[in-house]
Amino acid sequence: MRGGLQPDLASDASWWQTPLWQYAVLAVVIYGRAAAGRIKVPFQETAGRIAVRQGLTLTA
Repeated sequence: MRGGLQPDLASDASWWQTPLWQYAVLAVVIYGRAAAGRIKVPFQETAGRIAVRQGLTLTA
């Protein structure tokens, strides 16, 4: 990269031991709620649509 800097996310993440998967789940929830609001359907239906698209089974 310009200036000789190379991002090293794997090394950075392991140094401070933050579970990055939690941020990923939070992002999915935020985007799912935004999508539900945009198409005016309940969030549960939006989550179900996402799960079907990804081949997942949701349990209550």
